[in-house]
Amino acid sequence: MAGDAAIVNTVGVTLVEISIAVFLYGIATMQALVYWAKYRDDARWIRFGVVWEWFLETVHTVLCLHLIYSYTVFDWGDMEKTESIVWSFTASCFLAVFVAVFVQGFLGWRVYLLSKQDWRVILPLVLLLLMRATFGCCSISVMGMSKTWDHWRSLPYGRALLACALSSAAATDLYTWILLLYCLRRAQKTTRRTATLMKRLQIYVVSSGCLTMFISVTIILTFALMQSNLLFAGLIQIQSKLYANCFFAR
Repeated sequence: MAGDAAIVNTVGVTLVEISIAVFLYGIATMQALVYWAKYRDDARWIRFGVVWEWFLETVHTVLCLHLIYSYTVFDWGDMEKTESIVWSFTASCFLAVFVAVFVQGFLGWRVYLLSKQDWRVILPLVLLLLMRATFGCCSISVMGMSKTWDHWRSLPYGRALLACALSSAAATDLYTWILLLYCLRRAQKTTRRTATLMKRLQIYVVSSGCLTMFISVTIILTFALMQSNLLFAGLIQIQSKLYANCFFAR
């Protein structure tokens, strides 16, 4: 029975969350196709950015599928293997950090232009993104070297790095959210074209600014309080897909 409970807490939870992540990838693919067909006159570098983001999400999805395939097929029934950290999870986390920084960096650049290139507005966001990337990569590196979930959880600096990475992620989302609300308020007094652009950014304000912040906090809590399952691991994958959905819904 103990083995069955362990499988439910690891493989079962991860399977459900990876399924949600794959579903969100399908939505992102549809969004990318709609954008590509509808906005043919956008600048080439923007269209390239859309293709690049979709490619990253495709690779991320393949890594997620490898992760769950390893647990449910290759290592099924082997509790020792189930308790180990699959390399594809480490790789997908690195990619998730890159996706988040790319999406928020792109949005930050747009806010920078809308603020009439005021570097004082965007500088805190740049610093937060650097912190997020640094803590995120360090945390994932420690995780990859730990080999097993239990060993990673037992490392005080491993938990501290993860907490710093996710806290900086939440702070980045919050600051970006505040910047967008500020731009939306200013847009009410500017041209119709700018106001229309601001309305589009409302999607990011609601979905990314609030939802991804909530997921960052949830990952910290589930990692710290739910020592017997991998709920936090799947949430990391879902969060990456939400960033992609927000990017394509710009």
